[in-house]
Parts: sequence; C-alpha cells; structure tokens
Amino acid sequence: MKKIIIPALMLGLFFASCKNESSSTKETSAAIKPQSTKINGPIGDYYEVIDKEYKIDDSGMFNVISVTIKRKSANLPFEPNKTVPYGTEQAGKSTHIGFGIELLDEKGNSLEVKNASESGLGGVFSSDDIISIINLQNGETATVRWSVDKELTSKVKSFKITSAIDNNTSTEVNDVEPQTVTASSSNNEELLRSYEEFIDGYISALKKVKAGDVSVMNEYPKLMEKAQAIDNKIKANEGELTKDQLKRYIKLQTKMSNAMVDMM
Repeated sequence: MKKIIIPALMLGLFFASCKNESSSTKETSAAIKPQSTKINGPIGDYYEVIDKEYKIDDSGMFNVISVTIKRKSANLPFEPNKTVPYGTEQAGKSTHIGFGIELLDEKGNSLEVKNASESGLGGVFSSDDIISIINLQNGETATVRWSVDKELTSKVKSFKITSAIDNNTSTEVNDVEPQTVTASSSNNEELLRSYEEFIDGYISALKKVKAGDVSVMNEYPKLMEKAQAIDNKIKANEGELTKDQLKRYIKLQTKMSNAMVDMM
C-alpha cells in the first residue's frame, strides 16, 4: 500500500495565486519548442512529442503548458484496459503509467521538473490527460498539461518529456488484506480527517481568489498552520494505509485535482 503524501508545494502555489490575482502584471511566454520529439523513459519508444511551437497559458489562475503527444506504435508494453495514471487506483488495473516534463532555459539548464511517476502538483495537471494517452490508438494524438511556476514562465525556452511505467500489482485496490484496527490505522484515520479539512479550506480559499476577494489573504496563516500540523503528523506516523483508507485518500486527491482544474 502507498503511504500518505501531502503535496509539498500546495501552500506555496496558493500564496503565489493570491499575489497574482491582486496584481495587474502577468508573466508572458514566447513560443517554445521541444528540445527533441523523443520521449525519455521506458515507454518513450511508443510515443513522440509533436514538433511545433508551444506557449505557456498564463490566462488562468495557474500557468499551464499543454504538449501534444502522439502514439507511434501499434504494440504497447502494457494493456490499456488494465492501466491507470499514477496517483489513481482501480480494481483490476495494476499498471501505472505517466509522463513528465523538464523545463529548460535558453542555455539548456533545468528550471523545473515534473516527474513522470508523480501525481498531484509534482506531476501532470490532470490525471484525465494520462487517461487520454492510455486510450490512444496508433497514430492518434492527445494533450498532456503541466502547471508552470509563474516566476519561471518568461525564462522557459525549451522542454523535454519523460515517461514512466510501473507494473507493481501490490497496489491493486482489490488486494485482500486484513482490516484489523491498529494504532497505526487509527493514526491514519486522524490524518485523513485533517487532510480533508485542509482540502476543504484550500478549495474555499481558491474560490475566493477567483472571485477577487482579497480578504482571502487573511486566511493564509491559518492554512499554513493546518499544513504544518498535517506535516508533523506525517513525520510521526509511518503506518501504511488500509484498503479503505487508500480509497478515501484517492478520493481526496481527486477532489483537490478537480477543484484545481475547475479554477482554470
């Protein structure tokens, strides 16, 4: 089972969003091109980046780059009907795949990395994008999005795409595991409750930001306190999630992701 992971950049992104909404200045992005159409990683031979000019969209709350990826092979190293994006679980689907991006400056130096095997703010903007990739037929294309640090937007001149795959069947939701109540399980329940409260508060703040309510800045310290409390609990609790707790955690992650997409 997977352990609880709280997106480390969540509060930083929230604060940056607040500052952006209260300012009339915005970062702009010139046209950028992929460093190569080749995708690095274990499933890179089966897909390629469409070679064209891309721009970072800074019109919404989050700066986003959208990259077009094409399936170029009839055969894949995984079964699409048994595959899901990283960060999601579904009964009978034990394979996870993902795509990441590394943003580069004019000298080819790395500015920001979104890992192919991560979910949440460390990975793709929406797991739905990876689902679209999974369902591609040979020769078809789909778009994958990643958020971009607003302060880096004007510095990005190129990028490269990475890939990842995991056939670890131990993460299946329908694994049969004992559901005995332990001290660790109880700690996880408390942690999940705290996480849910934090997400609800964060989503509420996002809505206020979108509505132009500058009073939301007063809520930032309280959200920081909650985030710190959750972080302390994570460090103190090394217990793993039960099957039911994992399902609940995935729902919370989905709730957060959907809220972020809705704010675009």
